[in-house]
Amino acid sequence: MDISVIICSYNPDIGILNNVLDVLSKQTLDRDRWELIIVDNNSPEKIEDSIDLSWHEQARVVIEKKQGLAMARIRGVKEAACESIVFIDDDNVAGLDYLEKSLLIFSTHSTIGVFGGKAIPHYLKHSPADWFNNYTGLLGCRDLGEQEIVSNTDKNDVREYPNFSPIGTGMCIRKEVFLTYLREIETDTFRKNLGRKGNNLTSGEDNDIVITALKNGWQVGYFPQLHIDHIIPERRTRIDYLAKMNFAQNKSWIQLLLFHGICPWERIPKWSVPFRKIKAYFIYQPWRSNEDLVKWKGVCGQYEGLIKCKVYEE
Repeated sequence: MDISVIICSYNPDIGILNNVLDVLSKQTLDRDRWELIIVDNNSPEKIEDSIDLSWHEQARVVIEKKQGLAMARIRGVKEAACESIVFIDDDNVAGLDYLEKSLLIFSTHSTIGVFGGKAIPHYLKHSPADWFNNYTGLLGCRDLGEQEIVSNTDKNDVREYPNFSPIGTGMCIRKEVFLTYLREIETDTFRKNLGRKGNNLTSGEDNDIVITALKNGWQVGYFPQLHIDHIIPERRTRIDYLAKMNFAQNKSWIQLLLFHGICPWERIPKWSVPFRKIKAYFIYQPWRSNEDLVKWKGVCGQYEGLIKCKVYEE
């Protein structure tokens, strides 16, 4: 086998997951060249009881009882038999040639440790307002055009985080890179808790993986020939959800930059945060529109992330 496909899932929409699996069953890459590992992250009802994997001899479900995306991914990688790994979420419908093209990139770009491609939102209900497109990145979607982009090893400076770095949706990573990341976070509670945990919207794990790869001399890349449709249910287009997501992602992003010593902003005292939020409230005027509300919540998340904390000062 050449590729391990890992799907980490907690309490999924079974209809969507079965659609994801149906498309995977039609991949152009021969099934004897890839395995499928579904990590059930201790869902209330066992995923295995609601899906059919009989179409693939090298497919199985494993249960990871420790809650959190990081823990689920770690379990999946430890189970993986292959050196090339593709993470596909339980709401990602991969292009029929996703695995075949990923394998080609792995084999022809030996210095790239982690990469991804296009992730296009597919709304189950009507499309949201135009301004919403500025925030689809919060939902794990992005389209950077038709040009391949690869980081320059001569400028492998993590202080300039590449804006084309791979996101979690369809992330392709070498097992060696992930195991390096795993060794670094094994005894680090903060970094283990960066990823999604149940209904908690905290994030930052994907960025942490990219920074780890860059720090260890690997390149990262964007390849538009890799295409995924990311299914977005109606609840994830609600303004309260998007605002909470912007808050959580901005907070964890700042905390991650502080942890790695590459944050360009100065830390702030905790007592000043409420006053800063009030000032931002009148600057962004979130009562005017839904977009202004999302912006203001994002700024509040930044302030929360910048609070002085001993873990970043040691």
